[in-house]
Amino acid sequence: MADIISYNGHAGLGANVRSLANKGKFFPKKYVLFFMNGCDTFSYSDAATTLATIRAALNPEDVNGTKLMDFVANGMPAYFNDMADASMSVIRALRYPGSEKTFNQMLHNVDGVQVVVATGEEDNVYTTAYDPQVSWNGFEVEGGVAKYEVIKYQTEVLQPGKYAVSLSPQPGYPGGDADIFARPGSEPPQTSTYKLPSYKSNSNEFGTFTLTTPQALYFVVKGDKLGVTSQFTLNAYQLPQ
Repeated sequence: MADIISYNGHAGLGANVRSLANKGKFFPKKYVLFFMNGCDTFSYSDAATTLATIRAALNPEDVNGTKLMDFVANGMPAYFNDMADASMSVIRALRYPGSEKTFNQMLHNVDGVQVVVATGEEDNVYTTAYDPQVSWNGFEVEGGVAKYEVIKYQTEVLQPGKYAVSLSPQPGYPGGDADIFARPGSEPPQTSTYKLPSYKSNSNEFGTFTLTTPQALYFVVKGDKLGVTSQFTLNAYQLPQ
């Protein structure tokens, strides 16, 4: 569920960058910015193509796979003494909502000898004029479920629109594999019909709902059969129109 994925290190003549591109597990409708900060990583643009192909399969409306993804890479050598500053220039630029920067402004703070290039931004819908028509502040809660334990949640009544629900493991708490069941209007039975799809083991599950009338979303989080407490973060949020 990362917003930014940054790699600092040897490009390995493309081997390291290509390996990382094939390891990603992603959620639909989730924008991600990649910063591949290794020597001449821009030359290995097939890594960006691999990532775009993977993400296009998750978002059918995004044919090229780049509407919800931007890929930043070096066109020249990257020096280890500058890597932390390069990554932080990207992180700082995105840290404060309402003070967003263009790629030119963001990458201006990276050492000029690196010649950093951004690709995939030509169809980025998130411009200063973009209005996502989102009115709900969202729902977030952290918790833990032991073996077969059940915890129930619900949102307030939501207006018609598209909504996403995600369950993810809390960093620093390995093990466990919680399941989440969800539906609008009333508590979901704990059956496969209402279980959200898993995109990876360890409590990574995601689903979307379209509400045509005002309703609340109901969630049931259940611990798996293992004797390990599954620490999780549950998020629900409104999707852009």
